[in-house]
Amino acid sequence: NLHVLSVNSDWVWPYWMERQSDPHDSSFIPRAMNVTYLNLTHRNWTAVGVLGGQREAIVDPRGAVTPWPNGWSLDTWLEVDQQLRFPSRLPDTQVSQELVEGIPWIRTTMKFPAATLVTEDWAVSVEGRACIVHLATLTNQTSSPLPCSLIFALRPTNPEGISIIKRLAYHTQGFLLVEDQLAVALIEKPAKWLLSTHRDGDVAHLFPRRSKSDPIVHCPVGLANACVSYPTTLQPGQSMSRIAVMPLEPTHPRFFPLQTVRGEHLLMTREDTRREWSEKLARGLQIEVPDARYQQCFNANKAFLLLLNDGYEITAGPFTYHRHWFRDAAYMLSALSRLGYHQEVAQVLSFYPLKQWKNGYFCSQKGEWDSTGQAIWSIMEHYRLTGDVNCLRDLYPAVRRGAIWIEKKRHDVTVSKTKPRGLMPAGFSAEHLGPNDHYYWDNFWSLKGLEDALEAARVLGIREDAEKFQSWAESYRRDILHAIQKDIEHSEVHALPAAPGRPPDAGMIGNICAAYPLQLFSITETQWLRRTLEFIRNHLFHGDGFYQEMIHSGINSYLTMQVAQCLVQLKDEEAFRLIDYMLELASPTWCWPEAIHPRTLGGCMGDGHHGWAAAEWLLLMRGLLIEEADDELHLTRLLPKSWTCPGQSVSLQNAPTYFGKVQLRVEFFKGYSRINFDADWRVPPRRVIWHLPARPVSVRDTETPVTLLTDGIAFCGERVSLEVQLEPTGRPDDAASEHPKIGVEEMPHRPPLRE
Repeated sequence: NLHVLSVNSDWVWPYWMERQSDPHDSSFIPRAMNVTYLNLTHRNWTAVGVLGGQREAIVDPRGAVTPWPNGWSLDTWLEVDQQLRFPSRLPDTQVSQELVEGIPWIRTTMKFPAATLVTEDWAVSVEGRACIVHLATLTNQTSSPLPCSLIFALRPTNPEGISIIKRLAYHTQGFLLVEDQLAVALIEKPAKWLLSTHRDGDVAHLFPRRSKSDPIVHCPVGLANACVSYPTTLQPGQSMSRIAVMPLEPTHPRFFPLQTVRGEHLLMTREDTRREWSEKLARGLQIEVPDARYQQCFNANKAFLLLLNDGYEITAGPFTYHRHWFRDAAYMLSALSRLGYHQEVAQVLSFYPLKQWKNGYFCSQKGEWDSTGQAIWSIMEHYRLTGDVNCLRDLYPAVRRGAIWIEKKRHDVTVSKTKPRGLMPAGFSAEHLGPNDHYYWDNFWSLKGLEDALEAARVLGIREDAEKFQSWAESYRRDILHAIQKDIEHSEVHALPAAPGRPPDAGMIGNICAAYPLQLFSITETQWLRRTLEFIRNHLFHGDGFYQEMIHSGINSYLTMQVAQCLVQLKDEEAFRLIDYMLELASPTWCWPEAIHPRTLGGCMGDGHHGWAAAEWLLLMRGLLIEEADDELHLTRLLPKSWTCPGQSVSLQNAPTYFGKVQLRVEFFKGYSRINFDADWRVPPRRVIWHLPARPVSVRDTETPVTLLTDGIAFCGERVSLEVQLEPTGRPDDAASEHPKIGVEEMPHRPPLRE
């Protein structure tokens, strides 16, 4: 990237390159001493793919499509008044992007002088081959005839940087080949085509003065590029559309059904795509909330999570992170299970034993000691949400080997000043925690793995294993608590560091997994855990987003949402500041990069469409409406005040829980609230707690025994319909006083990074 940009500054580059290399732009980063010059300011893209497929294309904020893994891109230009116009150079005010009907179907609208360019991208299966359909529509916005050209440009770049193309060819039947593989099939043959190399320069400069070129070019530098054009004269208000089709993997043209791909057929596939996604999304959990932003973001990420499920594994992203990690998969499969897609989760889990070493280690990459506990937890979460004993029995040998590995691993390094008794060896674990250390994160996940192995053995009636796992888990918990107690005693802020003996730093964020999602310790009852959360919120945030100083150097999307989950458990309305901030930082297509640049507010780390972040949003929205806690089921634990105004309502349908499937509708009126609750219990909870926006005074219209609580009511039963009279608002909220608001001034705040 560095060398190419330095000597080819006159080329047309992707959106991020144009901005990051422009000294007049706030995204500018000097290239001096920056050997790789990666995209560190606008790592934003959106995945598009076939439902049930194993590959996804990505679309950048200016509509450029990258169909192959780490491959080239197809951009769409136009020529107006004999001048070329490039989307990557448009200001943000002239571009908008959206999802069509909340599914992976992307529409990008770009406003140029005299004309508007709209591109749409969706995925179809053509005789079993996943492809992206790229529809470009050019419209004359003037009151006079407009001579213009629509141009498809094949570029040796993508949102990460340069993508080497050494051999490029145009076939007169109307398709482009990259390294002898079919790249782009053009539904209508272009009137003009040009191919170029690094030596001849960018086709953007050749287009106005050349009418043709050789049909095959070789570029030893790897910067072969091409464009094809469709000239026309548009009358006022008239539009012209052209279609390009791209297979999602390199394909020999002999094996691609070029003759059967027709424009009318491809346009009809839009309806097929819409119907297929609608049917799939209708199967899962449905929620309805008053805020359209929350609703649209939930619907979109539900579709994205399904898109990132490749069947045999679920991937952390469509591009940079298109591979499996047990860590990301733990959260993503948890979300998929809670959405009700149990068959899909079971299929992914069935491949877990193949990813396990003979010694029991579930390995994503060597040196990560959290992965075995995460794999066991994922297996048991699926069981807890489905009661599928047969699946658990099939996977139990892998669970057992994993539990044995955890017990051995935590003892295979001699105790030292830096290695407390019974804790995991030093490892890099989640890379956002810092350099190798004995992270509590690893140990919390490993402890949960042992406790879940114990639960699995009990469910299956394997008494000998259950006794052994119980002994190991109790010993492990004692060792962890001993290390925690020592760290808290020596901590000036009485918060738990990321690893024993370490000063407070951003790696502490890993400790909140003990409360969410693992529920090893109650955050409402565990002082050191609450004080750790307070320290993180007061000292490690930039604005209302968690600023991860370790490696990411950006506002982390999914970690911010994890803090919000803990605040929801505390019934702290501060959670909504974080949630709303995440909505502000989401792309127009409702997705997030792994980390966000504090100044550009574009992605600066990881995949530009992050699967873990998608999962966290889904889990967070579910957690506002329904959540399990030990043997209790909590309803509407914390809602925005605007959702509880008279005339508002929230609902969910087809909601799997540890206890069975639940349907819920809550309506708010002046002075009272109404609930309709319908459950199909598999194992009934001890009680259901409905949290209310004010103190309950009385209950009417019910035959169900209820108990009035400070901020809600408790009941049992499968079908409950009742109204609760509420205390007039304005009186002190006793429930809020029980859990002081996070953000109290117990210590000086770190100055913000910027105002």
